[in-house]
Amino acid sequence: MAIKINLPSKDILKQSDLTGKMLHIPSLSTSPMNNSNCIKNRKIKDSICSSCFAVTGCKMYSNLDKMLLKNSETLSKKQDFSEFKTNTIYYRFESHGDLINSEHLDNLVRIAKNNPQTKFALWTKLYKITEKYFSIETKPENLQVLYSSLMKNKQLNINKFKYADKIFTVYEKQYLKETNVDVNCGAKDCFTCGLCYNRNDTQYITEIKK
Repeated sequence: MAIKINLPSKDILKQSDLTGKMLHIPSLSTSPMNNSNCIKNRKIKDSICSSCFAVTGCKMYSNLDKMLLKNSETLSKKQDFSEFKTNTIYYRFESHGDLINSEHLDNLVRIAKNNPQTKFALWTKLYKITEKYFSIETKPENLQVLYSSLMKNKQLNINKFKYADKIFTVYEKQYLKETNVDVNCGAKDCFTCGLCYNRNDTQYITEIKK
């Protein structure tokens, strides 16, 4: 589904209408293929990025790759997204790639502010960019920021950050057999669950690696 906005005709953002556990939650994503942060993280041994599902998808589906690359180009520069509208209950930012720069984050914040009726959630490993940005700009009430743990089986400490609403960590099955980690992601579809999108007492989201 394409969403046209008030940019030059060559600049069109495209959202992904996801299936599976993400059914009914649209996503606005960028490409992991040309994101320097993603490329760097994929080289780190035992990082969750070292087995990136999004890269596999981009290599398998050329149209997906082109769409995400175009989104990257558009979102990495400051734009006017006043006509970007959605009427969904939940909306996900970055189900494939990650933040590119502070302009990218600023654009996503602007989209959230322009759609106060929708609850947005952003997953990112660009903690420094996010912390610096929100130390200056106010985080919208309808935006939840989830810091994704870079390393598998190693959870970030939310108390080290000022602007993280939740920490998202992926664990391997063998590690879970040897520990007492409580897995709270994956039993339901995301739309029914809503744990990541709503303000609640849960600070840590844990998922089993697929």
